[in-house]
Amino acid sequence: MPVWVTKMTKKEYFIEIMNYLKASKDAKLQDYINFLQKEIDGLDRKTAAARAKAERTRADADALTDALADVVPDTFTTIPDIIALLNLPEVTPAKATYRLNALVADGILEKGKMEVNKKEYVVYKHC
Repeated sequence: MPVWVTKMTKKEYFIEIMNYLKASKDAKLQDYINFLQKEIDGLDRKTAAARAKAERTRADADALTDALADVVPDTFTTIPDIIALLNLPEVTPAKATYRLNALVADGILEKGKMEVNKKEYVVYKHC
């Protein structure tokens, strides 16, 4: 597919079909136009709901990042220990690691490595 060709969305297809049907001026096609309009309205509702859910998810993620920043001590601490200090059952090591690394990138936390029993751990502390 050439670079300049963009893929049409379902809504764009429905609008194109509806415009074609409206241009024909055939009264028998009104049911099809009404059907397409209902489908477009349904797609708009679905999109709005998805955006609202994404916004809630981002807000929850920001709250978790703030909570992690507050709970990390001034001494190097491993991720499982940080999660234990946070005391939230829905926080997984993957979620915590992602947000801790974001805090490191922002300069709020410092990242290091610590060896315990010949095993190396990633540790974090406040700058």
